[in-house]
Amino acid sequence: MLASGLMEEARVLPMDEAMNGVDADARTILLDVIRREPGRRLFPFSTHDAALVAASGARVLDLSAPAAHRAPAPLAV
Repeated sequence: MLASGLMEEARVLPMDEAMNGVDADARTILLDVIRREPGRRLFPFSTHDAALVAASGARVLDLSAPAAHRAPAPLAV
């Protein structure tokens, strides 16, 4: 499903723990796509991998925080 979404250039491609079980080369490619297309495509993803979040440049929405503290910063389009 992930490969299909990337190939079809889906505008929104949600990913749930997309890097689990992915080899280093595929991880590098996927991170490159996420970083280079922030204005064209949206890649919401869930992860427990802090290094992935940092490498992707993602904004974090922490759902474990109290509701008053989880409003994300506005997205630049």
